[in-house]
Amino acid sequence: MVRKEVYRVRNERWNIKVDSLSFENHSLWKMTKSLTTTNTHPTPLLHNNTYFSDPQTKANLHANYLGEIMSALLILQTKDKHIINHNKALDLQPIDKPDLIDPTEIKMNIASLHNRKAPGIDQITNHIHIQTKIHNILSNITPLAAGLPQGSILSSILFNCIINDIPASPKVKNLLFADDTAFLTQSTNPDLSVSNLNKHLKKYQR
Repeated sequence: MVRKEVYRVRNERWNIKVDSLSFENHSLWKMTKSLTTTNTHPTPLLHNNTYFSDPQTKANLHANYLGEIMSALLILQTKDKHIINHNKALDLQPIDKPDLIDPTEIKMNIASLHNRKAPGIDQITNHIHIQTKIHNILSNITPLAAGLPQGSILSSILFNCIINDIPASPKVKNLLFADDTAFLTQSTNPDLSVSNLNKHLKKYQR
């Protein structure tokens, strides 16, 4: 008896809802989209052997990761340190004080050049900050110690250098198209595919 009453109330509410739909207020379109859209559950993020599903936490972890990897490379080779120290020792000290140059004068000189290789100031800055977005949730503002802003002239050159230097792997294929990069592997065992991709990503991060 209770179940029949529940069905009756639900049918009445549904009929009232259907009768209220119209094209004028876009309610019919919204209801159609809601009924035909498949809800997907967000994939949890594994970090330090812990899974995170909260979009805010995932966005912050992603931003922190980018802040860590986009940093100046450390000089680990003794030979490189020797070359740098040697070059510093050979620097010439000017006898006379150099003339002061205003930044406006530099911009005017660059703008007056006819060479298309110098179209203008590249807006390179050491104070770049980023935010990542996951499910419309923004992360905290994270500073980057190294990197170039989007649209920079040098960015496209470095991008071409990077995509042509992607390491090869016998079990993983690199698919390149314009500015998109994808890694493809095939296996009947999903765990083996994940293992191959993780090994390839570690090689790529080096």
